[in-house]
Amino acid sequence: MATTAIVEKTKMKLGYDKGSKLYSNLKLDATDQNIFDAATIIGELQTTPVIKVTKVVESALENA
Repeated sequence: MATTAIVEKTKMKLGYDKGSKLYSNLKLDATDQNIFDAATIIGELQTTPVIKVTKVVESALENA
């Protein structure tokens, strides 16, 4: 049987020297470039530099 992944949630995690911050409720169709651009803008507004940008995708797996 083939299995299909259905995206339910997309999140962006910004990594800093002393921890991380998770941003939830991103649009499901947000591209990797959109997410990176948003992370860059958020990073420019802060004094703490962003070290790492992670895209977190939650999917439901179903039999096709």
